[in-house]
Amino acid sequence: VYIAGNLGSGAAANKLSNPYGSFLDENLTLYVADQGNERVQMWPAGATSGTTVAGVSGLTGSSSMRFDRPSAIVVDNNG
Repeated sequence: VYIAGNLGSGAAANKLSNPYGSFLDENLTLYVADQGNERVQMWPAGATSGTTVAGVSGLTGSSSMRFDRPSAIVVDNNG
């Protein structure tokens, strides 16, 4: 059973590349630190693809908008 992502690695909205950390909120929305794509993906319950909510897919960096291999995610009560 796949919860997020699709068979195989990639950068498309329905793929993940080296997912490392995840967080499931009270609405069953899954957040994934997608390390290989330098982004955080949000997967609402029942979604067939994710939405990038942080980072820039495929672009590494140290600015406030980019990640260098994100490895964990925590979401607070405000989302």
